[in-house]
Amino acid sequence: MTSVQETRKQLKPLPNEEEAFNVFCEHWSQLINEEQPTAPETVRKDGLLRVKVLDSYDDANFYLTIFTRNNNGEGNTVVFEKKREYLMKFYNAMETTEPDILYGLSLMLNTLTDRLGSNCLVSSIISPLPEKREGNQETEVKDLIFYPNCLLADGSHQTVAVRVFDWIVGDTLSNHLSKSNDSDEDPSSSWVLFNQLGNALGLIYHALQEVDHPSFHRTHLWDLAQFPKVTSLITFTMDDPILYDHIVTLQGIYRGMVSKYGEKLPTSLIMGDANDANVIVKDNRVVGLIDFSDAIVTWSVNELAIAMAYGLVSGSHSNSYVQIVTMIFLGYLKHRLLTNEELQMLPMLMATRLATSVMVGAYSISKEPDNEYLKLHALPARKSLKFWMTSQRADSTIPPSPPDHCPSFETHTKYFEELQNKYTMEYSNNINSSTITSNDIDWKSIVSKYYP
Repeated sequence: MTSVQETRKQLKPLPNEEEAFNVFCEHWSQLINEEQPTAPETVRKDGLLRVKVLDSYDDANFYLTIFTRNNNGEGNTVVFEKKREYLMKFYNAMETTEPDILYGLSLMLNTLTDRLGSNCLVSSIISPLPEKREGNQETEVKDLIFYPNCLLADGSHQTVAVRVFDWIVGDTLSNHLSKSNDSDEDPSSSWVLFNQLGNALGLIYHALQEVDHPSFHRTHLWDLAQFPKVTSLITFTMDDPILYDHIVTLQGIYRGMVSKYGEKLPTSLIMGDANDANVIVKDNRVVGLIDFSDAIVTWSVNELAIAMAYGLVSGSHSNSYVQIVTMIFLGYLKHRLLTNEELQMLPMLMATRLATSVMVGAYSISKEPDNEYLKLHALPARKSLKFWMTSQRADSTIPPSPPDHCPSFETHTKYFEELQNKYTMEYSNNINSSTITSNDIDWKSIVSKYYP
């Protein structure tokens, strides 16, 4: 799997803002002027389109803003008014060589848009202008274009796929939390957002039922069901001996638990990357999710485990680990209860995602030491993984653990079991009810029981 990650890094597209500007004007000019195409030189001269490069992992993303140019009637002063916002994505060249996943994502996003509506926004794909054939005949409308001769990280030039998405107005949850931390705001004021995130993932679970595409059955670096394929990257964590030992222990636990429970876990199509950089918040409410490029058919519980793992990362800044993962868990329960096997696996799968983030992050940072975006989760994930694998009651009667055993996982499992039982007893007739909130469950007393 190291070779796959290395290849993705080499095939990362490196277009500049000028290229993004020109591609948009050529293929999506109808968004600038709905009446007639507008030449790039006119768009540039009139200031109708502005392009800003965004941080990215192994794709290239740009924020585009379209303006209208108006005269305010006072001394012929020109006033620019923001009209629409979009995201332009240049896909990694690996997706271009195997474009089936791009068509699978089209199916997924279009289905979510139709079924979720305003309950949870996802980025709608904006189709480019149809291409012209000989005789001025238009081809069938597609939702992407292929941009030739794009510079890649390895210095080569290849064709890459490009899409434009509607921009979901708001701020990322990570930025929202950063601002809250800087303002000395009570961390608990943001907990409700994580409850809303869990609720959104429950909605997505139901919306994606019976949605499938061959491309979602794939080998993928971030799939928790394929964790053994990424563990070769553990060598990049040897700078931290304690962390390294935790991951070695986790590998043994993973093998044992998957052997015991793996075949009993329900599977489905999941988003696969519900971290705080992909959650959009507006007016103190979660309004949508972005970036579905990690979509895959895998164990259904992985969706929740991934979100809760990154919830631990968010909680690491305020020591609100358990409180935040509780909020996500309870939000998800509104729509779906976990099976016994899923409850047994959940804490370990959360640790597995953290370990994957740590290992892949360490590897990526070694290749791009100046890329701050890579450090957003990779560094806090180290602290969170250590917490999650060592936190348990001081008076625990669980005996000392062998190298392939983690008493903390047993504590976490018992905690989640009691939370779900409490929820089921009190609200068994209200599953799928959006009226139930985290405040309706006496979860704080259960927290104090397991995490004094």
